[in-house]
Amino acid sequence: GILFILIPLFIILLLIVPVKFTLIKKPSEDIKIFLRVLFIPIKLTLKKKDKKVKKKKPEKAPPQKPTRPLSFREKVTLYISVITKALKELKHILYHVRVSDLSLNIILSEGNAAFTAIATGGINAVLYPMLGIIECNARVDKGALKINVAPDYNEAKSSFGVTFSIHLALIHLLMGGLKFYSYYKKQIANVQG
Repeated sequence: GILFILIPLFIILLLIVPVKFTLIKKPSEDIKIFLRVLFIPIKLTLKKKDKKVKKKKPEKAPPQKPTRPLSFREKVTLYISVITKALKELKHILYHVRVSDLSLNIILSEGNAAFTAIATGGINAVLYPMLGIIECNARVDKGALKINVAPDYNEAKSSFGVTFSIHLALIHLLMGGLKFYSYYKKQIANVQG
């Protein structure tokens, strides 16, 4: 009898109490993920897998009803509406996020000086507006953002390192994700139907 009360209460507590999520990726190391749920620490390590080529047997695809290809205008309209909704839900989720650490260190070196310079500019052009969205919509601790994107014309290979630590109640992530998913499915059904 008491388990029927404790289990739902524990699930509700897990959903409303902020979870601390930390992701650490240093150059030439595996990705480490740390979660702190209530007082329980959870540590995961994502290791790189060696890619093995497997021969797949040809599968017979189930027959599908023919769908007409979308026109360019329909595609643009669909993409704009989906991206707009995704940004709206992302802003809603970010409103409930506290960023305690966001350290990013990217050293670009692609062997070709011109390509390295262009790639550095392109990454900066994408990265800094994204940081602006995070800073405007989330609570960011003082000194939490440490960003370094630089070219290195002498090395043969690029390196990448990130430390990302946020606090978020799972209920906000679930609600935002479900609202976006239902909107996306409805838009796809409207376009195909």
